[in-house]
Amino acid sequence: MPTSYPLYRAAGRPVELGRQHGEQAAEKIRGFLDYLAGQLKLSHESLRTRARRFVPLFETACPHLLEEIAGLADGAGVDFADALAVQLRGELGQAGDGACTSFVIGRRGTADGDILIGQTSDNPAALMDYAYVLDLKPASGPQMLMWTFGGMIGYHGLNRWGVAHFANALGGGPAWKFALSHYPLKRMMLEKKSLAEILALMHQVRGSARTATTCFATVTAAFLTSN
Repeated sequence: MPTSYPLYRAAGRPVELGRQHGEQAAEKIRGFLDYLAGQLKLSHESLRTRARRFVPLFETACPHLLEEIAGLADGAGVDFADALAVQLRGELGQAGDGACTSFVIGRRGTADGDILIGQTSDNPAALMDYAYVLDLKPASGPQMLMWTFGGMIGYHGLNRWGVAHFANALGGGPAWKFALSHYPLKRMMLEKKSLAEILALMHQVRGSARTATTCFATVTAAFLTSN
């Protein structure tokens, strides 16, 4: 297990964010693709074929992220469908993505009155070889800091407006359905600045059944469920 993670920074329009990210994380992206194919017992071509099915969902809900993914592919020197596949992970094989635990402690539960939020990322040790911290400064919207891996553009993180997000994938709930994966949804949550905006997003974009713990560092904390 690594004792520290590299920090990658990117700034600009969506395609520029993706290209800069891909150039820095190219080796980790390729390694994660190999890992994903092995875990899901799918060939790389099967991953690409399954990933392409999700393009219309991205086009409807978050076309700007498709631009960023195209830049990611260009920067990392991989196929666009490969860069899309890493945004979907277990959704490509209808498989679970891990067994994490998220938490939030409200103001009355802390010594200094601040809200604390966090998460254990209970993933296989091999996955940590592809992990890093990603600092994004979009041309439009808030700066974001995420812990992520293998080219994923939406994962645990926080933004400069005081919104932090962590989430658990729940098993035993509704049957899997073809829908946008929760990773792009996580990213879009970090592009918001209020609870009202995030609730509107959750109602607008339907995905797989997940529980999200979202913290507004200067306002409140909320538990949200998407299904």
